[in-house]
Amino acid sequence: MTATLPLLLAGTLAAGVSYAQDAGRVLASVGDVSVVRDNQKLPVQPGMAVRAGDTLQLGAQSNAQVRFSDESIVALRSETTFSIADYQFRAAEPDTGRAFFNLLKGGMRTITGLIGRRNQDSYGVRTSTATIGIRGTHYTLVECVQSCRNADGTLAPDGTYGTVTDGRIGATNQSGERVFGVNEVFHVAGPAALPQPLLAPPGFLRDVLEGRARAAGAAVAQQEQAKPAPKAQPSTAAVAATASVAPVLAPTGAGASSADPLLSSGVTSTTVSTLAPALTVNTFQPNNEFATVGPATVIEPTFGGTIYYRLQGPFNIPVTCTNPPCAPIVAGRIGLSINFALQRAVVSTALLAADGEMFNLGTPLNTTGFPLSVEGGQVSFSGVLNRSDPLFAEQTGSFRCSNCSAANSIGLVDQISVRGKVGADSATLELSATDAGGSGSIVVTIPKAQPPHASGAAMVIQTCTANCSSATPTLAGATAASNSQFDVTLDASGRLVQYGTQNAGGTGPATAYPGTVGRLTGFVGSAQNVIIGSDASAGNLVWGRWVGPGARLTDGNYVAYTTAANQRQPWITGDLPNTVPPSLGSQTYTLISTPSGFAAAFSSNTSRVNSATLNADFVNRFMTLSVNVTNAASPTNTNTYQASGSSGISPITGRFSAGFSSTTCTGACNNGVSRPDGSFSGFFSGAQAQGAAVALTVGFGASASPTTGAGVSGVIGLKR
Repeated sequence: MTATLPLLLAGTLAAGVSYAQDAGRVLASVGDVSVVRDNQKLPVQPGMAVRAGDTLQLGAQSNAQVRFSDESIVALRSETTFSIADYQFRAAEPDTGRAFFNLLKGGMRTITGLIGRRNQDSYGVRTSTATIGIRGTHYTLVECVQSCRNADGTLAPDGTYGTVTDGRIGATNQSGERVFGVNEVFHVAGPAALPQPLLAPPGFLRDVLEGRARAAGAAVAQQEQAKPAPKAQPSTAAVAATASVAPVLAPTGAGASSADPLLSSGVTSTTVSTLAPALTVNTFQPNNEFATVGPATVIEPTFGGTIYYRLQGPFNIPVTCTNPPCAPIVAGRIGLSINFALQRAVVSTALLAADGEMFNLGTPLNTTGFPLSVEGGQVSFSGVLNRSDPLFAEQTGSFRCSNCSAANSIGLVDQISVRGKVGADSATLELSATDAGGSGSIVVTIPKAQPPHASGAAMVIQTCTANCSSATPTLAGATAASNSQFDVTLDASGRLVQYGTQNAGGTGPATAYPGTVGRLTGFVGSAQNVIIGSDASAGNLVWGRWVGPGARLTDGNYVAYTTAANQRQPWITGDLPNTVPPSLGSQTYTLISTPSGFAAAFSSNTSRVNSATLNADFVNRFMTLSVNVTNAASPTNTNTYQASGSSGISPITGRFSAGFSSTTCTGACNNGVSRPDGSFSGFFSGAQAQGAAVALTVGFGASASPTTGAGVSGVIGLKR
């Protein structure tokens, strides 16, 4: 892709070029659309052929779409002039084809065809400032000449603006070439100006399809004239409010344990925050989305990568609260992930206050996050999470705190409010939480940070119920958990070394567990770190266990302890996708076969996995898991569990987490005195989500009989 591309000769093409061959056909034409051919201006209709040498002109509130013979598609917006400078293609000789266009003004969106995929030097789009060359790409261009306005009405600087949805493009001009990839946005101010990346897409990059909207509106108006006046209908909110709600699923976080009733608490909060409108369930995707009534100017959704901001303790963050005095935050971390293609912000915190209270607050894992908006070039986000929302019934870990119930014991906050602004090098965040005892908030500036790696980990952490500080703590139940990037440390072989938030200082309970803050954390310490198996083809999955004494853990109840001689902590690690690709559609994952059976590691040597299937819908970001596992603790204490559940998928990290909604047991089954429950957590692995890592726990928890209640806790690896 160089400035000497044949496109630079557009407008002075060799006399021998033939314009007789049809280059493609118009798929759609709405409004004022015409073609200039041989000095004649012809009206455009759907089905009309276009040829090399044609110039398409679109007026106000007009749209057109053209399919070329190499299967590429170009969509043109209002007030656009687009010419086919040179086009030659024969299906029998695809490598000899060429396609060069001029975008003189207005905007276009395109998915390239065989010519662009076969030979990048045979394709290009010329604008007033640059030549755009590609290889197999979906991208958008807008040419601004005193014609583009920002959301606040100000005139945007002239030049070429673009964004890439899939693949890569190269912008070439007198300054040289600069390549842009998925989710990147750029501006080229002039023919000699170096193409510059932008923090976020300007609002005018959106294709609002004014012509289609005008045509649809006219058709609807004609239909409505013939209709009688409709009866009053309830609002969407009213319908949602009266709709039946599915029963609360088995508690997450307790994982085969009923010792923590707060995890399935149905407390309803009526508190209203003044920071932002409350979030409501999105009726189109009730399982993994929430919507908000926010600013009207919201970036159009596409998919791409993520930018990270992170603040790590020790620090001294003042807290404003309704019941002073307020202890400052002294340790932990605050993470913010911004995905401009998804238009979503994800917040995650693990915080330690000076009085010893700990908080794990943030965006529930089964959602895409808080919506972004752009006003006057400023990117911002805001929203409120109410734990009473049925969407969050399985995500109470995002509302967790060590000392926030009315009895000053382990509990859950009722509401989380966030708002913030995003800059190139830092972001500001205001985070507030409300519980039965009042509310508190912090305001922080978070610097931009690059993740140390793109790895994820899932593990099972057992719950300590007694003698936690002794050499042999009493354990009952377990919690399945997953984490990513900053909060995962691996060695060169892929073994999990650290899980959870690293703590560089602070006081209180964290001193009993050096190195981490918050719940569900671990450090291998002096325990053996054993690899059981691996599969590079499944996104570099590696699975194993921490075995023996010396590993330091904090369970789901913020209790810190050191593992005993006979304890085993299963883990699984792998490569995270940059963004879960919706182009994968629906996929089925099955257990990875190994010489010893299946890819798995368990807390007990008497446990095994018999079967497992994971079905993922990457378009709607939803997954289901079905497992069959056995613990043959003894001939008289053998239990086989069939468990299934579903969760949303985080498109930013590829993670998922939920409680099992259906569990059955055959065998000794705790003498039938209680019903088994459990939870699972994990992530998809590999750039194209080739594999899946799952941590799971199922059984009878604290009520388990030592002779008839053997449960199963461990990790499994699956792949497509």
